[in-house]
Amino acid sequence: DAGQNSRFTETTLGNAFCDALMDYVATGTRIGRPDACLFNGNALRASTLAGPVFPADINRMMVSNVNPVVLQMHGEDLILALANSVSRNTPTTGAPRFLQVKQ
Repeated sequence: DAGQNSRFTETTLGNAFCDALMDYVATGTRIGRPDACLFNGNALRASTLAGPVFPADINRMMVSNVNPVVLQMHGEDLILALANSVSRNTPTTGAPRFLQVKQ
């Protein structure tokens, strides 16, 4: 189940959402393509089968709407965000916060 796994490890579905977000920013804004995407893996609650994906599928997979934010970060801030992401990366901690990351 990608929804459960995405809370603790990188998943194909998390990568697909990052790709979609990066494409959206690249084509839907004047900013251009971002260097990276950090996506809250906890937002993914279900997986899907291979094949076409429809809006109803996305609504089922996501816990809520995704509101992308584009920002500039210093490298040390990015490292801190990634370290925080894995600091409680076990199923027994009760508060996973694993980031799906795409470059």
